[in-house]
Amino acid sequence: MSAIPQGDGDQLEDEEEEQISYFKKRADIKRNKSKEPSYKSKEWIKQKKDRQVRQGREIREDSKYSGRKRKGRGVY
Repeated sequence: MSAIPQGDGDQLEDEEEEQISYFKKRADIKRNKSKEPSYKSKEWIKQKKDRQVRQGREIREDSKYSGRKRKGRGVY
């Protein structure tokens, strides 16, 4: 039988570097995501309407009530 040749040992270091860069990439994505307006907030609705106007869709004009919370919702 022939013996299995030993590796260089560089593979372990390469794998660790990949994991570190992946972790940094995930942290960057999470940091950028926190800058986005929360779902169904006034800012989110404004951005959605602006995006739809750029796409050429017809939308209702903004009013002073756009994005307001309704009284008594969610309380049972």
